[in-house]
Amino acid sequence: MSDISQPFAWSRGLGAAAAVLMIAVGAWGAAAEPYRPESDAEVLQRLPAPGDAAQRELRRLRQALSQDPERLEPALALASWLVLIGGGR
Repeated sequence: MSDISQPFAWSRGLGAAAAVLMIAVGAWGAAAEPYRPESDAEVLQRLPAPGDAAQRELRRLRQALSQDPERLEPALALASWLVLIGGGR
């Protein structure tokens, strides 16, 4: 009769190889340097102006939701705006 564990003997070797690969990739990623701009004049990100129409709409929707948290319409509208702004992430 054959040993029951014999068909799964390859999985131990595969698990060990995967662990070694994960450690190697993790060590390589940990050695990466953070991005540092070459000058203080370099723009990394542009943020919307405080008077931005989208920001005003978000404030209005948040206020409407806080006034009546039981209403579904402002909650859905706010959620839709947040998904749109967040890129659907």
